[in-house]
Amino acid sequence: MTQLLFIEIFVLGATAIAAIYHAGLYIQQKDRFLLFYSIYLFTTSAYIGFKLLSNNYNPFIPTANTGYYVMEEFLQLFMVCNYTTFAAVTLEVTQKPRMVKYAWVSFLVISALTFTVHLCKAWLIGPGVTSVTVYAVSRLFLIFIATIGLLLAWRVRTSVFQRTIIIGSIVYDLSGLLSALSFINGNKTFFGLSGVEPYLIGCFIDVIIFSGAFGYRIKLIARQKNELLKNELSVIEAQNRIGKSLNDTVGAALSSIHVYASVAEKLIEKDPEKAKKCLREINTNSLQIMDEVGDIVWALNLSPANIQDALTTRIKRYGLEILEPKNISCTYEIEPEALQAVRDITSAKNILQQIKAAMQSFSVKTTSSKVLVSVKMFQNKMNISVN
Repeated sequence: MTQLLFIEIFVLGATAIAAIYHAGLYIQQKDRFLLFYSIYLFTTSAYIGFKLLSNNYNPFIPTANTGYYVMEEFLQLFMVCNYTTFAAVTLEVTQKPRMVKYAWVSFLVISALTFTVHLCKAWLIGPGVTSVTVYAVSRLFLIFIATIGLLLAWRVRTSVFQRTIIIGSIVYDLSGLLSALSFINGNKTFFGLSGVEPYLIGCFIDVIIFSGAFGYRIKLIARQKNELLKNELSVIEAQNRIGKSLNDTVGAALSSIHVYASVAEKLIEKDPEKAKKCLREINTNSLQIMDEVGDIVWALNLSPANIQDALTTRIKRYGLEILEPKNISCTYEIEPEALQAVRDITSAKNILQQIKAAMQSFSVKTTSSKVLVSVKMFQNKMNISVN
């Protein structure tokens, strides 16, 4: 078995297995990156399979086989275009900078023009032999455009997954460059490899790098889903606790109102003053229920994304409701770092109740016309003050 034949069989097996595996992952996870990568691997397997079935057809040797001549160029460019499309999707070339997108579009257009030239030559003149000059210009220019696009993408794509894809693509480019230079120079040997061999080795290394990148991406997505699920569960638990609190608070207040109402009904004629006192208690309890229910409804509508902003807004609203009617001017010093410690609706509700109680106490006792509401971190603890 020759070295080339061994490399072809080995890389064909690796790409075919990787294609089936990643296609299965796509069916399971519906990740479009996996779809484009699987398509590239299948086309690579098809190209290597063609090389084996055609007994390693050499386009630089004169031939009358139009099918081989056309199929060689089509499969090679189709495979490279699928690879480029996969890289473009994972690197999000439709976003900024525009030069990355232009490099990708130029690559596809030049590939299409190159195949069109070969197809016209096969139909109008006959397959003959591939021009070394045409091959050199087209391949080297495509590699140049791809390299420029990758270098531009490296500057703006900073995620581990995308950077790994760029590294794999650079390896792919270099292996393609070595194969192109070998063909141009009459199958010159580089590192003991010649002809298509450097490219095939590059494909194998590429499969290893990309498989590692997708393994990392899958673990990252799974971790993010677990964190999201934990957040959702914590919100549900907090909502259940608040719901129980609502039931207890409202239940107790309604029972108290019922008692006062019964007493007031009996005393309305016998002792009007005591009846009025009961009615004032009913009014006070009703206001407390409304206030408590308002806080609970506010807490239930919170989300982890807006909890700090919503808490700040609610604190200032209480200042307007409690202090402003008594002509007390309110100033706020609320440190964002302090609110970062508020991560769930239960803690947000508890902090709100503390500030509200402090404001109410201050409004009753003070003779001042100004108040400072402060929420700060002190010795790694949240410090709340109304002075």
